[in-house]
Amino acid sequence: MSRQSQDSWSTGDGKYSLRIRRKVITFMCRLSSRSPEWETGGVLIGFYSADLSTVVITQATPPPLDSTRSHSWFLRGVAGLTQLFERLWRQRERVYYVGEWHYHPESRVMPSAYDFAQMAQIARGTNYQCNAPVMLIVGMQPAKTSQPSIRAFVCPIGMNAIEFLRDRGGYGSPPGAIHGR
Repeated sequence: MSRQSQDSWSTGDGKYSLRIRRKVITFMCRLSSRSPEWETGGVLIGFYSADLSTVVITQATPPPLDSTRSHSWFLRGVAGLTQLFERLWRQRERVYYVGEWHYHPESRVMPSAYDFAQMAQIARGTNYQCNAPVMLIVGMQPAKTSQPSIRAFVCPIGMNAIEFLRDRGGYGSPPGAIHGR
């Protein structure tokens, strides 16, 4: 994948890196714009580097049909996800669950305590087999800018969530710090 077709992020300590295909960002922003006043979201699909320090996000799903939402919360459903992941696992180049994404209908993206608690539960859960899931939150596109607000976090099992800082030249909020749950 060329550097032009992806966005790069890393944690301030350099321990974790994130690569997101731009088509994934475009897809999440398009779904979010269709839901300007209601939260929405889905799962993130991709793979990890051999040393598990870098996650590459290759796809994002729309919300499963059994998802529920309001202006201030989103509960991702599960309809169809088992079949999707079984099909993806059988592909020659395996990709799998790497995290969650959701949309906040506001331009200043602030993750909630519930967002972090959910990711901690996923990291500990045996169903997901993902002990360092990624959480992406998309916000409304601020006025006077062509780029949406996006914040990204890695949520390692047993640790506080760590915010990814946007590498130069792309989407993202101003650099953040480590955020506790």
